[in-house]
Amino acid sequence: MTDSGGIQEEAVSIGKSVILMRMTTERPEGIYLGTIKQIGVLYDEIVQATNLELINVKSKNRTLKTNIFGDGQASKKIAAIIDNYFYQGHRPNSKCTTKFRQDSIARAVYSNLNASIRTPLSHTLRRNIINNLTKVRSALTLNELLKIPSRYNVSLKTDQQFAITAVIGIYRREGLIRRWIEALLLQTHPPKEIWIIYFASPIPHKLNLEIQETRSLFANGSNHCNEWCTQKKCDTSNNSSNGILSNCIQQCLTLCKQLPSMLFVAMGEMQLKYFGRFQLSLQCQTKYVIVFDDDCIPQIRYFETALHTINTEPYRGILGTKGTPASESYYYGPVSKANQIIEADVVGGSWFMESEWVKLMFHDKMQSWNTGEDFHLCANARKYANIRSFVMPVDANDISTHSFSNDYLSISDRGDTTGRVAGTASSRRHIVNQLWLRGDRLMDSYKKSRPALLVYAETNNDALMLIENVRKQMAKLSGSIHFVLQMS
Repeated sequence: MTDSGGIQEEAVSIGKSVILMRMTTERPEGIYLGTIKQIGVLYDEIVQATNLELINVKSKNRTLKTNIFGDGQASKKIAAIIDNYFYQGHRPNSKCTTKFRQDSIARAVYSNLNASIRTPLSHTLRRNIINNLTKVRSALTLNELLKIPSRYNVSLKTDQQFAITAVIGIYRREGLIRRWIEALLLQTHPPKEIWIIYFASPIPHKLNLEIQETRSLFANGSNHCNEWCTQKKCDTSNNSSNGILSNCIQQCLTLCKQLPSMLFVAMGEMQLKYFGRFQLSLQCQTKYVIVFDDDCIPQIRYFETALHTINTEPYRGILGTKGTPASESYYYGPVSKANQIIEADVVGGSWFMESEWVKLMFHDKMQSWNTGEDFHLCANARKYANIRSFVMPVDANDISTHSFSNDYLSISDRGDTTGRVAGTASSRRHIVNQLWLRGDRLMDSYKKSRPALLVYAETNNDALMLIENVRKQMAKLSGSIHFVLQMS
């Protein structure tokens, strides 16, 4: 019977059932395996569980022959091992190496596979595979990124395997709906579906008027759509060839006859806040979905650039307009104007991804429904599917690839931007602490790759004896050594 995390951790190896007197646990794997029975803190339930376990022990003779706490010599043995290591007094034994143990495990695993793949990969290859899973992707410029082989190119924009649904959440920013529709129709790879949602908006009547105007202007085959498209795509392109101009006009006619399906969703007083657009995205039937904050209006080549990126091997992940480490200590994106693709713990502003990934967001209990949708999505995608998050590059020489407009900050200042809404800062800190409570790796920790050794010494003599030996060992590893004196 325990409330100790350490005992829970050892439950499987010592062969004893554990009655856990807590409402939560950091070791759910023990519960899954049946070695931990999570009872809680109620007295009667603890007594009942204990009596039942005593009956089971007697009936099944579940006893352990060895002392689970060893022979009392563990400290001396550990000290002898350390002493022998520093003074080269140990005898090398290949069976004690990590390589030997990992090779043994690999042989056991591969022996259960099909005959054609029963030969284990070499230790070096297996290490490289694991290292690559935790290695931060290179920060490439847009030009470098576009040179990477991709399954996509813009000539495939009518191929259904690259179809996109665009979801935009609007709350109280006015005058944006028509601008949004125009920005999406001007994409070199237009979306198949456009969904604009406004949950419990304080200005529903104004938004409804904007929607009515937009519907009338951009009905299939409308003259306005043809004239607008010709002006935007053809007249301003300075084409000297009549053939090219004629082809451009024909493309506009085709576009305006087959406009993307447009869905406008209002839920009255139902306030689903930042999560509603993702909940709606669960119904998406295209392979790709992009969810937008309403202040991130994309430029004409953004969808094309994002599709190229997500269809490369190293950058297949959630692509965002802006991003940050979990600490939110620095932001990449429209403000910093980082000209490279950056891997981050969390991205926001927009989320371009495969639609199947949206469900990962709802895998765990939400820590808050008020904010933190970006953290829940990116943390769970990394935790459960090893899906990374990237901030798309901001190329100053090609604004057509940006996922935001030149007046992004001006638009953002007119609405409820996260971080400026009272209470969201403290809520987000709580969410971060909860999401990474079990020690899931953060991008900052991946970047800290220098080997390090932490040594505690109780006395000055112990410290002096260790300094020289530790310094020599760390020098071999190209590492560094730091000493801290703690007075007691």
